Amino acid sequence: MFISEELRRRLVDEARRRKVPMSALIRDALERYLDEEAGGQPSLIGVVDVDGVDAREVKSWVRQEWAHAEPATRS
Repeated sequence: MFISEELRRRLVDEARRRKVPMSALIRDALERYLDEEAGGQPSLIGVVDVDGVDAREVKSWVRQEWAHAEPATRS
């Protein structure tokens, strides 16, 4: 067995209480756990200090800014 009998019993009880499949509870718990572990941290490492730009949105902000930038001219 992958989980303890006690944990399985709690899972069964909660699934019955909520009237949902155990698999739905497990998926929900895993999603919440993984979201919390990630902490909403972006995969981009760097520093940005721009008013109104959330660190989790840096990649999209950079893409948007670069899209509006003038192309560099070669000398």
